[in-house]
Amino acid sequence: MCSDTDRSALLPPGSAVPDTAFFRTWSEELAQESVTGENWARWIGRCRWWNVTAGEVYRGPWTRAEGLRKTKFPVLFFSQDADPVTPLSAAISMSSGFGDSATLVINKGYGHCSYSHPSMCVAKTMRAYFFDGVVPEYGTKCESDPGQLFPQDPGALADHVSAMSAEDREIWDALQTLAASEGGEWF
Repeated sequence: MCSDTDRSALLPPGSAVPDTAFFRTWSEELAQESVTGENWARWIGRCRWWNVTAGEVYRGPWTRAEGLRKTKFPVLFFSQDADPVTPLSAAISMSSGFGDSATLVINKGYGHCSYSHPSMCVAKTMRAYFFDGVVPEYGTKCESDPGQLFPQDPGALADHVSAMSAEDREIWDALQTLAASEGGEWF
């Protein structure tokens, strides 16, 4: 994380030395922007002392208007509508910057990353994009699967899973494996 952070954003203007007062003000500003802002300030704040910059750091352009080249195939963005780390507004801003070179799928769910609040709709959309080249319409909305955030009767979930087609079950199992590999399970 630190090697691609723009260290100058963590320092007072024109200074190469970390400054506690500047960092405190910056941290307070982040806390006002997001419920997780203060935590991110702590994480990224450690980068003030990191003096190494990765050789492959990309510093822009970030939008087509700034000179970003049109991609050969649209970039697919996913966002939860309640992501505390990269809010929906950031996904809209990033995807909009690509113009007609991007599309955005919004999942009605909580957490960071498209698989944090699982959705067969998201999984199938992603699969169709990567396997078949199907580009969803910009602003496509998905619903998270029921019982994931607040698990209900385990029997009902088992019935839901057993009623799935073989293909859906394969996707479901892959989602569960992905969740387990990230340090937890969804239900």
